[in-house]
Amino acid sequence: GIVGLIIIYIIKPNYQQKVISSTFIWKLSLKYRKKRIPTSKLRNILIILCQVFILAILALILAKPSQILKAQVKEAEIVAILDSSASMRTKNDAGISRFERAIDEILKKAEETFKNEGIISVILADSEPSTISHRITAAGKDGLISVMRNLIESDSCSYGVSDLDQALRLCEDNIEENPDLQIFVYTDNEYSYLPDGINLVNVSDGTEWNAAILRAEAELEDNYYNFLVETACYGRDIELSVNVDIYGANAGDANSAGTDVNFSASIRCEDDAVTKIVFRNYDKQALDYGDENVVQIEIYDENKVFSYQSIHVYITVDDSYKEDNAFDIYGGQKEVVKILYSSPTTNPFFTGVLDTIRSIYKDRWDIQVTEDNAFFGFITEGYNLYIYEHDMPDVMPKDGIVILCNPNDSPASSGFRCNSYYDFGGRSIGLIPGVPHPLMNGINIENITLSRYDNIVYLDPNYEVLAWMDSRPVIAAKNEGGEQVVLVGFSLHFSNFPISLYFPLFLSNILNYYMPSTVIGNAFEVGSSILLNARGEELTVEGHQFYRSFDEFPAKVNMEIPGMYTISQKTFFGKNVSDTIFVKVPSAESNIWEVKESLYKPNVNADISSFFKDLLFYFAIALVALLFLEWLLNIFGNNV
Repeated sequence: GIVGLIIIYIIKPNYQQKVISSTFIWKLSLKYRKKRIPTSKLRNILIILCQVFILAILALILAKPSQILKAQVKEAEIVAILDSSASMRTKNDAGISRFERAIDEILKKAEETFKNEGIISVILADSEPSTISHRITAAGKDGLISVMRNLIESDSCSYGVSDLDQALRLCEDNIEENPDLQIFVYTDNEYSYLPDGINLVNVSDGTEWNAAILRAEAELEDNYYNFLVETACYGRDIELSVNVDIYGANAGDANSAGTDVNFSASIRCEDDAVTKIVFRNYDKQALDYGDENVVQIEIYDENKVFSYQSIHVYITVDDSYKEDNAFDIYGGQKEVVKILYSSPTTNPFFTGVLDTIRSIYKDRWDIQVTEDNAFFGFITEGYNLYIYEHDMPDVMPKDGIVILCNPNDSPASSGFRCNSYYDFGGRSIGLIPGVPHPLMNGINIENITLSRYDNIVYLDPNYEVLAWMDSRPVIAAKNEGGEQVVLVGFSLHFSNFPISLYFPLFLSNILNYYMPSTVIGNAFEVGSSILLNARGEELTVEGHQFYRSFDEFPAKVNMEIPGMYTISQKTFFGKNVSDTIFVKVPSAESNIWEVKESLYKPNVNADISSFFKDLLFYFAIALVALLFLEWLLNIFGNNV
């Protein structure tokens, strides 16, 4: 470009000199011209230099100039991802698990890499993948072997589902250092689509197979239980014997022994298909499961079960994966909830809604209702829920929830006082909502009307007002440790409340708020989040070298090892309550020959800016500055 510029200047025609007649003015002009000659030459030289530099910068811009920040890794590098999902515990005929075989394969790959003077990183893929060895060279060989062997000794293969996609995302940090690295995934699954750049090493053995209990549950139907078991066999077609052992069947309470009952069934498992076995009461119609593969077996009168302490479902097989050969069911003994309804005159509104509540919660509680007119004095102990209507006891119960409806007096330590009542002369007026509260879930306060209400002249600040009338509280609730009180300041006979669907909902909300289920369900998969509630200040979860205490609710807990766990607590009223749950390996892990869809493709386009700093911007600034300078020189020459 510079050579071309010189040629242009060489062949550029010069001004021709012509002799003309002169005058004094021309001579004077010539004198000024001679004085400008040195400046004109300097300007021309500067213009030529600018043009030379402009051409040079343009050439450099085309060359994409950059500054080297760091050198790319030249050694061979691999990242090994070790799958530690529960199915990797599957063992071959020699008793070696897939997890152990994967570790051996990684160590072989490491040895090969070290011989080529390469480096290796290892990522353990569990529910939360992590890098356990980062860019190890031959000098760290012994340390790598120690880390990998320790994975076997510490039984680091999980019982849950591994997040291989997240493990592949972790590789992106290594790719930024070395875009040419190779990724090896050591797993027991096949994939219908494998992204480019990912090498799959399947460590499964063709001799492996697995018979599994995928799910089991007890379903209450007309006060007796049916039992459902889902089974499957992967990798082999066999005749499978399924056993159901029921302990403490039909016991009167948790302290009674009950009897033991056993059911069994033999089924044919083929083509990896899931088979349902239903043990049902013989006098009930066969259940319709559509096109599903179902075997229904009848239970006769002598073996009918209306309660149980625990159920153990199992298969006896010598398969390659033992973790799913059994399933435990708990929750077959319902907690007894004693309710006292005390009123001088039986109110059919209350007795009717209590029958409804008993029916709604028949699978959860054994609700026992006692009616009393307090003729021989008020009962204030021995119940979980006290309902006093109109006539009030002298003192408040100390061992249960208390509902005070249309009180004519205030018991000692109840936290309120009332006198007389307000009457609207037959007119009904809607209530005004108070503070939002779980007791009012699903209830539209404005739709509840009153024609008369109690005059509550004092209310303890610990009460939360849920509904108002004429700036006076009519529904309030307290939940202060051992004080669990609901105040209803009106008679049901002067309101539309008891004839609406809101009334049973209100009583249901009271039970669920003050007596929440500790845990919803009794069977969970490893890695699932279990929500816990308490009826006291704290509860504990214990089992399989696991122990945790909680004092803030609702609480969440994850179990990482399958088996039985006990949740224990003491209620605010001093009652010891415990629940037992069963944690199982995920059903998806039982299919040890599963073919999955695809793996995540990591970003293999490394960020080049981490290796080079682009200088194009700076050369562009210089180019613009030189062009501007040349323009100024030309303008200056034309104006002088």
